[in-house]
Amino acid sequence: MPRPTPRRRGLRTTTSLAASLVLAATMAVTPTAAVSTDSSTSGTDAPSSSLLDIAPDRSSSEAATDASTSPLGETQLEATATVQEGTATTARKPRVMSRSARLWLSTVDGVGWSIPAEQYVSVFDVKQDVPGKKITITAEYDATPTSGLNSFIDIYLGKWTSDERCVSEGHARIAALGHGAANDALFVKAGSTTAIGSATRSLSGSVLTVTATGNGAGVDSYECAFGYLDAVASDTQLEPLRRAWAEDFDAEMEKAPEFEFYSSALNAAYPGKWNKVRISVRNDGNLTAKNVKLRLSGSKLKFKKKTIKVGTIKPGKSKAVNARVKLSGKKTRTLKAKATASGKWTATTKTKVGYRPKPKKVKSLKGRSYWASTTGSGSDAIWQVHGLTFVNNKWVYVGVPKSGTPKCSKKVKECKRYSYSASKGTLKIGKLRAKVDSEGIKVTKPAKKSDPKVMYTPLKGLKKGSKISAKLEYIDGSGPCPPSCRSWWDKLTLKKNGTFTRNPGSISTFGFIPYQTFVSTSGPVKKGTYKILSKNRIRFTWKDPETGKTKKETRTIGIDQNELGKHNPKYGLLIGDDPYLP
Repeated sequence: MPRPTPRRRGLRTTTSLAASLVLAATMAVTPTAAVSTDSSTSGTDAPSSSLLDIAPDRSSSEAATDASTSPLGETQLEATATVQEGTATTARKPRVMSRSARLWLSTVDGVGWSIPAEQYVSVFDVKQDVPGKKITITAEYDATPTSGLNSFIDIYLGKWTSDERCVSEGHARIAALGHGAANDALFVKAGSTTAIGSATRSLSGSVLTVTATGNGAGVDSYECAFGYLDAVASDTQLEPLRRAWAEDFDAEMEKAPEFEFYSSALNAAYPGKWNKVRISVRNDGNLTAKNVKLRLSGSKLKFKKKTIKVGTIKPGKSKAVNARVKLSGKKTRTLKAKATASGKWTATTKTKVGYRPKPKKVKSLKGRSYWASTTGSGSDAIWQVHGLTFVNNKWVYVGVPKSGTPKCSKKVKECKRYSYSASKGTLKIGKLRAKVDSEGIKVTKPAKKSDPKVMYTPLKGLKKGSKISAKLEYIDGSGPCPPSCRSWWDKLTLKKNGTFTRNPGSISTFGFIPYQTFVSTSGPVKKGTYKILSKNRIRFTWKDPETGKTKKETRTIGIDQNELGKHNPKYGLLIGDDPYLP
């Protein structure tokens, strides 16, 4: 179970001894009194009741001190856990196959350095075979234990609490004598006398092995382990020698695929047309998924193929397919996809498919604005925003104007003459050629060979005095890491009452691993008012939190659209050349 590091060391929990531990010789001649058992203990000798009744119960421990310290353009979809459909049982998650812990012991306060070799153990090795319902504890003494120099090992299995304590009460306790008979061991529910299996011990040279079997050994939810080593001081007393602080009882899971799905959260569907919905399937598990298929379903949705073959997906790899979908009506519908693989592994996900009108011709470009983006490299910002603002029927401003709709003339280098044929839907800006419809402007021939063929999408302007309600964020970055890179963000909240909040921050990284330096900044938070001006401008007004002076900033603003071609501030705003997105 993951926990924050470093882990806190606390004081030992102590319990007074109520009675003596009967030595192995005494136990050999004492009639065996079986404690309460379940079916898992039948046919096996039960431990002496004295071993359970006399030994202290220490059902919790603090943790040991730790000495150490999506595909582009797609979003990860919500999905069910990857489970295996059984022929006779219900679907299940990958199982815990085994657990293990190595518990290093430390000498308790006041004991000193004179522990006899026959009573000295450095480490407990605890291993669990979950399907086999068996737990094995190994302890190697510095010398073979004897009846005169005997000891008692006491191991607890439990669960972590929020304050990093391993609590075993109600879980499992396994204990045994270092020297004794085969049945001088117990396996009970911690904090009680109820047997949850049977336990035996054996000694080979100086190595003690304790084996616990039964239903309690098949429990897969133990998360932590701790233990104690006590000296058998006399017929009536145990003396604490060493203790092992709580450690993770690490699980090894059954090998299994684990499916993750990526797609657009909302996919456009044009009426009467087979529309592509791209779905990426990633195997984030540790077992190759073979014969993977996607089975599609959804109300008011028709599929070219209801089952799509994806193939083999190795751990850590992805494969993408295109589902071809027809939508009936204009209502947004849910597309469900179920992934299956050999071994009856399966997981399901879903995405949305919505109506988008067929593209139409655009009569005039006058007064329209568009934007597109490419990805920067090196020291450039990741967001490289491109803009086209058609000022009138002759001039287009190429780029993003700093403060609203610009005025164009030959003197402004960003202004270019253009020609547009509404009947043909063709656009010429110098050497640039493009096709135009209501979807946007698709560049077919860039002005320079090195320029990308981008798709400009339309922005919607805002009327003077408009009010906005939106929570958006602009996130960007630059530079290769290593040796140095930087990421920054600005969280923007706009309210209908004309107020705004902007909360910026950044993280910078310098140097090479393992000698990197990280610098983070936060704020200052800007709070104030905004006003939508004429010519698609927004003005922010706020008081500088450091100087107290009133500051103003005016930038160009445009409303972005969603996948269905609908414009709304909640879908995104282009403020200057910074895209603020949900």
